[in-house]
Order: sequence, then C-alpha cells, then structure tokens
Amino acid sequence: MPFALSRRARNLKPSATFRLARRAQELRDAGQDVLAFGLGEPDFDTPARAREAAHRAIDDGATHYTANEGLPALRSAIARAFERTQAVHYDPAGEILVTAGAKQALSHAILALVDEGDEVLVPTPYWLSYPEQVTLAGGTMKAIETRAEDGYHLTAETVAEAAGPKTKLLILNSPNNPTGAVLDEARLGEIADVCIERDLLVVSDEIYGSLVYGGARHRSIAGARPEMRERTIVCHGMSKSYAMTGWRLGFALAPREVLAAMAKIQSHTTSNANSIAQHAAIAAIEECSADVERMRQAFEERQRLVRDRLSAVEGLDVPVPEGAFYVFPSIAALIGRKSPAGAAIADSAAFCDALLDEAHVSVVPGGEFGVDRAFRLSYAASLDDLQRGCDRIAEFVASLS
Repeated sequence: MPFALSRRARNLKPSATFRLARRAQELRDAGQDVLAFGLGEPDFDTPARAREAAHRAIDDGATHYTANEGLPALRSAIARAFERTQAVHYDPAGEILVTAGAKQALSHAILALVDEGDEVLVPTPYWLSYPEQVTLAGGTMKAIETRAEDGYHLTAETVAEAAGPKTKLLILNSPNNPTGAVLDEARLGEIADVCIERDLLVVSDEIYGSLVYGGARHRSIAGARPEMRERTIVCHGMSKSYAMTGWRLGFALAPREVLAAMAKIQSHTTSNANSIAQHAAIAAIEECSADVERMRQAFEERQRLVRDRLSAVEGLDVPVPEGAFYVFPSIAALIGRKSPAGAAIADSAAFCDALLDEAHVSVVPGGEFGVDRAFRLSYAASLDDLQRGCDRIAEFVASLS
C-alpha cells in the first residue's frame, strides 16, 4: 500500500548538485573522462593539525556525547575567532551552538524563527537549499533580484521595496554562493538600516567568509550597526575554509533567546555534533590559519584562471567573483541555439545537460539558484582540470549553431 507522505516531504525538491554529481559518476563508471565542477567542495586535505587532534581525541576516549550545544572549548574558540575578525562578542555559554554542518545551523535558525505564513526575503541568485528550508518551516519565500550588471550585489533599496507587512526575515549570503559577490561595509550598513527600520531579522550565511580575493574584505552584518547584533543569526562552519566537508561541523552565533530555541530543536533532532570533529575543529580554528591562507591563495589563482579563460569565450558573460570558489557565467546569448547532437539550448538545464553529455563537463544550472540563464562552475579543482574544463566549455560553446 502506498505511503501517505507529508505535505512537507512532498513539497521539497531534491538537491540538484547531488543529482548532477551522481550523473557525472555514472558516466565515469561507463568509462568517460568527465570533469566535474558541480559540488562546492575544496579539493585539499583537512589541515594536518586538525587531523592529529582528531586522532588524539579517539585515543583519549573522547568518543561520547558532548553537551548538546557543543564542547565549551570549541564554543570559546569560535567566540574568540569571531570577535577577532568581526569585532562582535558572543557569549560561548549561551550564544553559540555547534551543529552538524552549517546547513543544520541554517535550518535550525529558520525553524526557530519562521511560522506558517511568515515571508522570508531571499536574494537571487541563492544557494539552492534556502527555499527548501523556508518551505520546511512553513514560511513563504519572496525572491528579490540582484543583477549581473551590478556584480550581483544586494542593495538596501531592493530590500526596502520587497519588505511587506508579513516579512519577518532576510536571508543574507556574503560571500555569495553561487556568484562570489561580497557585500562591503557601506552596503551592509545601508541594508542594516532598512532591517532596523522595517523590524526585520537576518540569517547571515557566512560560510565562505575566509575566502575573499582582490582586496575584498568579509564583514558580518552583525557588526554593521550596534542594533544588528540582536537581529542577526550568523551561520558558519568548517567545511569550506578548512577543507572539512566530511567532518560535518558548523556553528551558529545568535542572541540568547534565539540560540536557546535553536538548541531545543537540535536536542530533539540530532543532539550534539560529532565529538571527534569538534576536537578537530578546535585545532583548526586555533592552529591552522596558515593552512587557510594557503588554500585561499590557491583559490584566488584558480579564480583568475577560470575568470580569464571563460571571459574570452564569445557568448559567455562572466561577472568577477570576489569570494567563495564559484564563477556564475551568463549564457543568455546562447539561448535558442542547438548543440552538435541536436540538443536545443532552451534554458540553463538544457545547456548543462548537453555540456555533460557531449563535452563531459559537469556544472550546475543557474535555474537551481533562481537565475535560469547562467551556470555555476566550482573552481575548487586542480589547475590542470580547470584548464581542460575551460577548453571543453569553449569548444562546446563555439560548436553551438
């Protein structure tokens, strides 16, 4: 007999990045030389001192439950690091929650804040899990547009125009996935002013905060105005900056009342994050800043390579990414063309499917991020693979008729 699935489960969409990763792997298993630039995962090993700390934790028997909120030593390390980089203090004892990845921190924050009928502003392009997390909480997402010609930078005017009587929350992501856009201090201050005036809360996804390029600086909206600390839930984690994706370790910094609600949700879902990963994270935060900088420099070199190579391809328009490790080229000029195998390039999904099938390059359609005439390429890959991938993309685009 068929199961009567819940409305929440029926309304959620599967992750396109993981679907495309599976498709790329199927082609590889069939003997094809596929270059996959879909997943947002650093290709570096976790720094040695973090790995060593994990070994010590196992050897010392630190394999039991921790406090639901996370190890006190880790919460203290997070508080010190955030105060050092953003000049905003959070109390480790009641304003920091350690989670099983930044995605869980985001989900807990949205579940803690959003009720049925609440409107949530989500700038486009957006990370593809934001709409689904809002749906899961029973809220209504309202997409607000950023433009390629403005470098995909959100403006205070756009937020003010979109905010209505049911708007409760703004989801902010800087550095941005998928565009790499970074909001500077002046823009953040202007957006903060609107949030204060319109009584909006902010969930600020800062997972790529350490990965900025070309003189850009990451600033948290929590410190943009004195009042914003009490309106902001900062979500962060170890995956991107520390190459710790598989460790599943994230964290949130939030006002005490919101943090307590998030901790209650966590206590009834997963309970504490992995104990061994928490010990590794302490070492990463306190001892691995040189490793982070080394990876950041490597990403910046790759960013320049991919940006320059794809900008030279007629038919692609490539905004300059200031952070994260993605480029988000527009394919608007290619819509309506056909591939050598006869595939009609009607939208970003058709372009990416044809690119994978015919050129064996896997990227993610922009439609999954709310902007259909673009695609996302992750340059968290070797320089050799990126060179070959750009060659194949250039050849494929040139072959369209």
